[in-house]
Amino acid sequence: MNQKIMYNLMFRSVSETLVELSANPKHLGARIGFMGVLHLWGQNLMNIPISTVLLPTEDYHWTVIAECRVVKGSSSQ
Repeated sequence: MNQKIMYNLMFRSVSETLVELSANPKHLGARIGFMGVLHLWGQNLMNIPISTVLLPTEDYHWTVIAECRVVKGSSSQ
């Protein structure tokens, strides 16, 4: 797995989805701001990349709205 390509793909797909959905007047009709965080290590110190997206709320707090994990060797049967 090329980590640079995979992490870029994770962030770009979430970013484009949020921007497109929020701009749609049917959903929100606004431009939004958000922050993405990449976690590379799990509790057992194994390399488990997880991207988390935080979105500011009306009361000036951040809320987690999406998480994406890369699962090695996963396939649908």
